[in-house]
Amino acid sequence: MEPVVPQQDPPVDAVVAAKIPPSQPPASWRRVLAVASAAAAVVLAVVAGVAVFVTHTHPVILEPVAAPELIPISVDVDLSRWRDIAISPDGRRVYLTGNAAVAVVDTVTRTESLLPLPDLGRPYRYGELGKVLPLDDRVLVFVTRFDTVSAGQVATIEQNNTVTIGPKIAIGIGIKNVAVTPDGSRAYIAALDGLSVVDLRTGAVLAKMFTGSFENKKYSVLDTRMAPDGRTVFVEVLSGSDLHIAVLDTATNARTADISVESMSEAMTTSRDGRFLYLPNGGLARPDTEVRVIDTIQNAVVASLRGRTAIRSVAVAPNGRYVFGAGLCYGHATHRYEGCVDVIDAKSGEVVETIGVPKEVSAIVIAPDGRRLYGVEDYGQASDLVAIDIHRYA
Repeated sequence: MEPVVPQQDPPVDAVVAAKIPPSQPPASWRRVLAVASAAAAVVLAVVAGVAVFVTHTHPVILEPVAAPELIPISVDVDLSRWRDIAISPDGRRVYLTGNAAVAVVDTVTRTESLLPLPDLGRPYRYGELGKVLPLDDRVLVFVTRFDTVSAGQVATIEQNNTVTIGPKIAIGIGIKNVAVTPDGSRAYIAALDGLSVVDLRTGAVLAKMFTGSFENKKYSVLDTRMAPDGRTVFVEVLSGSDLHIAVLDTATNARTADISVESMSEAMTTSRDGRFLYLPNGGLARPDTEVRVIDTIQNAVVASLRGRTAIRSVAVAPNGRYVFGAGLCYGHATHRYEGCVDVIDAKSGEVVETIGVPKEVSAIVIAPDGRRLYGVEDYGQASDLVAIDIHRYA
């Protein structure tokens, strides 16, 4: 289902100039105003103790702008779409998961390897999950099916692209997402019928949480995200119409806090230091322009960032200063919705730039040095990896 984009004043177009090959040094940047208007005014409102940043301004456009680079990717014959994207800790490799393979792209040479994923013995179908999870010395790829009773399996990819297949895991109905401890020993698997804690060495289910119902309201677990230090896992839980983020201690799996939220996300991400948790509003099917910010020390929603894009995926710069939101925005020149990436100042709430991209990128990741953003298209058979120079925000 394509996202429903909220009605709003259409933003001005991002200006995209000539493409700069990767071997060329980036052009110098200078700030200009998009139109002759008053200086941007940011209105800070306080609603129920939550800071809401409302930006009354046209985007600041940086000129000249290098066009986002498109790196060709082989399309697997069994592929319906790329499902996830991740980058290695050294920034040298980008991983894309599809239905039947993982594409490994060397970010320096722009070469690509296509590695097969585990065959779980049934035809691939829409709704399956292919989650790629980079660790310090290897990458885990979690493959599963969206079926009556889902089966999962983990493939380990070494730095030389050797693939090792782990044991099968029989857990969950409608698996939504997976988070893994930094040492790769345990997985927290979000599914429509609960959260499973799994020993990845044996495939054994160690614990099952948020199952059944509470006060006659059936649980559904929509998302899960591991804190960078591995001590805490955040779980998005829906119980009836009540939505909250459960905070779990990974040492004991005890619930230490519950944070009420107003809208589903299904795409949580944390800052590099783990201090803030970012939740794009509306879920993957009906995204809007808002990103909620949770302070993980206070365990409370402390701010709301507003972009110009219907945001489906969020990434945070390593310095924590900027939040990038990818999805769809309206183009004045074309009079249609186009792929865009909003750059939001996390401190002021101001949208400092909207970057136009050739395709809608629904999953994004930022290189460890903060100088490049990579994105992948979700709809149809995507054959390109989008690379955007963001060094000025590093």
